[in-house]
Amino acid sequence: MVDVLVVDDDFDLRDTLQEILKDFGYEVAVAGDGREALAWMRSHELPRLVLLDWMMPVCDGASFRAAQLADARLASVPVVLLTADIRLEEKTKALDANAYVKKPVELDTLIDTIRRHSRDS
Repeated sequence: MVDVLVVDDDFDLRDTLQEILKDFGYEVAVAGDGREALAWMRSHELPRLVLLDWMMPVCDGASFRAAQLADARLASVPVVLLTADIRLEEKTKALDANAYVKKPVELDTLIDTIRRHSRDS
């Protein structure tokens, strides 16, 4: 089972997060935007958590979250917003996300947030 689906258009950040999370024992899948993430979620066993970038081309964080919440099967997956935006608390509430992690990412904060918000298998 995939623990974390990392959704971010920045390849370097996505790749780095994937490697770091694997080092902590997490199974990780990645997607380059919200549309790719939705397609992945619809064709696989659901992840325990989605780590979601706010600003992405094609399908941004808000569009992903709206589609996710509209799909009963996907709606139960917790979402942690990943953003450098200074209005991160406001955006987290607007998306009805479970939490946020500020970019640049602090490793301890990221791991603690994932542990606290991942859904049970």
